Amino acid sequence: MPSTLFRGWWKIFAALIAAVFVLLSGASSASAHDQLISTTPANNSQLSTAPAKITLTFSAKLLDLGNEVVIADARGTNWSAGKSTLAGDTMTQAVKTALPKGQYEARWRVVSSDGHPISGSFRFAVGEAVSEGSLLPAVTQSAEPVETPSATSVAVPAAEDTQNNASWLNQPWLLWAGIGAAVGVLGYLIYIAVGNARKDTN
Repeated sequence: MPSTLFRGWWKIFAALIAAVFVLLSGASSASAHDQLISTTPANNSQLSTAPAKITLTFSAKLLDLGNEVVIADARGTNWSAGKSTLAGDTMTQAVKTALPKGQYEARWRVVSSDGHPISGSFRFAVGEAVSEGSLLPAVTQSAEPVETPSATSVAVPAAEDTQNNASWLNQPWLLWAGIGAAVGVLGYLIYIAVGNARKDTN
């Protein structure tokens, strides 16, 4: 029969296994933020006429908390008309009339269903193709909140990739190291248990 010492260590090992599973589930949920599925107009699309509105569809229902869309031209002018409207997983933003020909970027910020702000952008052009040499930044998406632009004008910064470097959940090798340590502890406990069992039988 297993020794009393082994039974006590087995509880410790079970606690380690439970902790590893908690870490794995936390890593899974951390990457479960809602995603932008589609936009109208589509990203990098060329339009013959200016759109009256733009529509963004997400992977889940959003929270109606500070959601915003800014339609910026290369000069930083905001062509959004009024506030955006939200209907479940779909957000709509009206566009000012007399939108001239040129390059545009729709910059959006919403609050995910898990309460985390996400933001991003997509580009389109009216009367011409989207130019690679445009002053507009490339399409980006971030899980970090962005600063609220002005109601009439918005500066368009250079594109920048953002990462949550402070989160250890972005380091999967730590999880595997924890699993390896748990397996090592199990092997050690088995070794001790076998040794104790042999002593008890002698």
